[in-house]
Amino acid sequence: SSAVLKYRERVPGSPTYGSNTWNVYAYNGTDRSISSSQKDFGSYSNSTLNINSTNQWSSSTSPSAASGWSGVTAPIDIHTVRYMRTGVPTSGKYGIHVVTHDDDARLLLNGSQVWDQTGCCADRGYVWCGDLNSSSQLDFRVQEGCGGSNLNVEFDVFPVDGTAGINSWNVFAYNNSTPGTDYVGYYTHSSQDFNTETRWGRTQALSYGTVNATGGTGYKGCSTGIDNYSYRYKRTGFTCGIYTINVRHDDNLTITKNGGTTLYSAGCCVNTLAAGATSVFLGPNTTLDVVSVEGGGDAFTELQFVSTGSLSITSSG
Repeated sequence: SSAVLKYRERVPGSPTYGSNTWNVYAYNGTDRSISSSQKDFGSYSNSTLNINSTNQWSSSTSPSAASGWSGVTAPIDIHTVRYMRTGVPTSGKYGIHVVTHDDDARLLLNGSQVWDQTGCCADRGYVWCGDLNSSSQLDFRVQEGCGGSNLNVEFDVFPVDGTAGINSWNVFAYNNSTPGTDYVGYYTHSSQDFNTETRWGRTQALSYGTVNATGGTGYKGCSTGIDNYSYRYKRTGFTCGIYTINVRHDDNLTITKNGGTTLYSAGCCVNTLAAGATSVFLGPNTTLDVVSVEGGGDAFTELQFVSTGSLSITSSG
């Protein structure tokens, strides 16, 4: 037996990038290169930055089922969908997280391919991280053979590098052993004390797949390498008191208070908790900047804040 696929094409126009909106096109055939022989069936627009095609049309149908579709009916199989957009709502550092795609998918940024993936139906993590602005041109393409057809992408805006968390640690990851260079991701940690080994393994890179959400938020961003990277904990707001700060670290560790006072600075390695700084006053307006550098081998940092006294105000007379 055999089957015959029937569909209508239309005379195509030139695909254009939507201005702060996605222009979504459907083409015949399964070719995410969008060859000159591919004809388009039509298009629709969607202004939401995050892409979840199933909010516009069912995975078991095709883009022509979307509200606002202009064109002829696209077949449910053997089609390619293209999402084109210029501009993001807020300029800054972004991580692009491909939650799932069905089937093969590709991303071009400003005309250059930055990601390509065969297969379908898997969380790919963060496929690209970097700066986006009002003139950035984004071009996602998904080709559909048989079965479901969909794309789900999240755009995460990173906090500005080096911004202190308020009563919580902001943790910044750099794919470089020079802190502040090649900022690729971040997570948060709530408690004053922290031990990186409760969040990720000492022989692992920092990545979406390795950093857990215990005691804070999970990691958002692209992966560091396993070696030759750095990371930074920064926080404003501590329980008021006088502290000894115990440290354990591999490799280098530097602790700075309020942007100027170095409380501790040492190279590798301190394998058991030991006093790194004593008689340190911390309060609700204190900012600590804790920078760790990993060369090779294991990587971990642990800080323990031990209260050794409190401040009190007395009056006489």
